[in-house]
Amino acid sequence: MKTGNLHRNSGTPNFADYVWENWEISESHAQRLMSEWRIGESLAGMGWRPRESQVRELTPVAKVSGDAAAVAVYDTLARAGTRVTSRALKDVVQQLPSIPSNSTPADVVRAVREILEPPTPILANDTSADSEYSDAPEHPKPGPSDVPQEHGQDEKPDPTDSENVRRLMQTLAHVTDAAKAISRPAVTRAVNEHPEAAMLVVSEIETALGKIERAIAVRKAPR
Repeated sequence: MKTGNLHRNSGTPNFADYVWENWEISESHAQRLMSEWRIGESLAGMGWRPRESQVRELTPVAKVSGDAAAVAVYDTLARAGTRVTSRALKDVVQQLPSIPSNSTPADVVRAVREILEPPTPILANDTSADSEYSDAPEHPKPGPSDVPQEHGQDEKPDPTDSENVRRLMQTLAHVTDAAKAISRPAVTRAVNEHPEAAMLVVSEIETALGKIERAIAVRKAPR
């Protein structure tokens, strides 16, 4: 509405007046919501229900590194078991290093995890550390991370690091919301009120469902 000045078609030439008359919010608040909705939409598609004040703390990341990076920050914090609050998000964002715009969500996940679980520093009097006075051999014994792991012992990758898995999760959320929004009585009433328009929409829904069914049919194929 704002980009195309479509609010003028409603008889309200000023956008600030338009948003106030329709939603009773200020133009500055409307601008914030417009800058945040893509992040909130993506998080809702993944099953999260963030508050507007929480999404607001992610907008600095989105401006520099893109919406996907902002979504990854919230998702990682939520999956870490930390209570997601506006303050918690603000603290993470303030500590987050500069993330290039071409970074992947996995890069952001690693950066956030390092903030949430920083490496334990080696104390100056830690006798386990090698020094010129220690009796440690020249070639220390490899640690667990240096020993090749047998098959099946490697840590399983986080499926949410995959953009394709995220897309499936978003699709599931949309389909679930759509199923909740429709009922047979509602369809019946729509057909009775406007038969041609209603059946056209029903046909489009059937086409969309058919595309989804064909897309997910790969899961039924033998591996």
